[in-house]
Amino acid sequence: MSSTCCSSSTISAAESPVKRPQEIFWDDEVTLYSGSGPNSKRNSHSEGTDVKIVDPNFVPILLEKQLTKVEANTSNVVEDVFPDGGLQAWSVLLGGFLTTFCGFGMIAGYGAFNTYYHNNILSQYPISVTAWIGSVSSCITFAGAAIGGTVMDRLGPRKVMMTGTAIMTVGFLALSWCTELWHFFLCQSLFISSGIALMFVCPMTTANDWFKARRSMASGIVMSGASAGSIVWPLIIANVPRQVGWGWTVRIIALCQLFLLSLATILLRLRPRPDAKAVIPAVKKHTFYWRAFATHPVYLLTSLSSFCFSFGYFFFLYFCGTFAIQKGWVKEGPYVLIACNAASAIGRIGAGTLADRIGRYNVLFFATFGSSVVLFSWLGVNSLAGLFICGVVYGIMTGGQVALQSVCVVQATKDLEHLGVTGTLIGQQFGFQALAVLIGPPISGYILGTSGSAAEQMARFPYAIMLDGIVIMIGAGCAAWARLMQSRTLVAKI
Repeated sequence: MSSTCCSSSTISAAESPVKRPQEIFWDDEVTLYSGSGPNSKRNSHSEGTDVKIVDPNFVPILLEKQLTKVEANTSNVVEDVFPDGGLQAWSVLLGGFLTTFCGFGMIAGYGAFNTYYHNNILSQYPISVTAWIGSVSSCITFAGAAIGGTVMDRLGPRKVMMTGTAIMTVGFLALSWCTELWHFFLCQSLFISSGIALMFVCPMTTANDWFKARRSMASGIVMSGASAGSIVWPLIIANVPRQVGWGWTVRIIALCQLFLLSLATILLRLRPRPDAKAVIPAVKKHTFYWRAFATHPVYLLTSLSSFCFSFGYFFFLYFCGTFAIQKGWVKEGPYVLIACNAASAIGRIGAGTLADRIGRYNVLFFATFGSSVVLFSWLGVNSLAGLFICGVVYGIMTGGQVALQSVCVVQATKDLEHLGVTGTLIGQQFGFQALAVLIGPPISGYILGTSGSAAEQMARFPYAIMLDGIVIMIGAGCAAWARLMQSRTLVAKI
């Protein structure tokens, strides 16, 4: 009876003793449907497929056939295993370290550029005006990271790194001939920052792709490159121009950037996945993935936490030197920033290693909360030793927060990993911080003011400190909320 039914091309609904449902099943070879009357609709999976009405009594047979196909297809799928080590994985971390050393390290070390501009090439402008070059640079870097992350998801890290390296190199060569304020805005704030923005997400995404169990540690190693860069580049700017002049100093930096970023381009790669077509389904590529902010509240809270943190993060980095000068520690003041950046490297690696053991969101909250507490403690600093201690602890705390931003994004959106939008999601989060980076330092600078005696300016410092400390504390609250949404057990590894 089964063969007779299956061999016939059509079976009238009236001949079937069982009332058929509206729709039963379809597969790649045949569409199964049933309906009564001449107006019944037929479902076809593809053109040229013969449509057959099959008695519902035989659906179990065809379901068994489909299950056999599924088992045959899934039996060949190889489990996706993260290396969490090995020569290739560690070489990717080296490439990521070099990228952040050249990119974000240059952004974080802008204070040295600002000092040189104010004392030499752009001495006719107040320091608050030249500081906007750095603020706009940071804003474009963070905002452009959203685009860079999407481009990396589509083209892979190497093409993006090559493009960013070329843009940065040309930008630095042009910077060496700048003489007017708008020249510096064009070359440094727009051109160089655009190159950094393109490459910004590449080291974080590739590190997350090679490490899982030790992902936080890997991110800390990568981001420690920014701390190293924020020490080396300012030292070059502060000393080399005396020997060879401004133009050749910047050209030397351009050559160093070209060499280091070319090496990073070779080292950075995504992990080859076994049977990638079976593991990762084909999806429509989106320019952005904004819906994640609505569908993943933990991702939204993580981004809000980073936004608040970025608002106040640069205050100490930009104004600790001014504080030291107003206190009379003119020679020792610049070394506070160097100590802070050196401690930041320790904090990034240490926080990453600790986060793999006790939970990423646990450490993220502690680092954000600690950063706020250190800023408030700055209110009581009255000695050079106290300022150094404050700078070192602040570097450790903020370093931990910066290191964990990208890995927390991956954890908050782990169900989207198979879509291949990791770079986009990380980039969106940094793009979300762009406004905070743009308005945070200028607002603090406006509170401090540019006029009045040293005593009057020092009297304004507590107001700026409290503003940034409160905003970062709000960020700590968002981090705590994101952590509790995943588990209300206080001792859980989250």
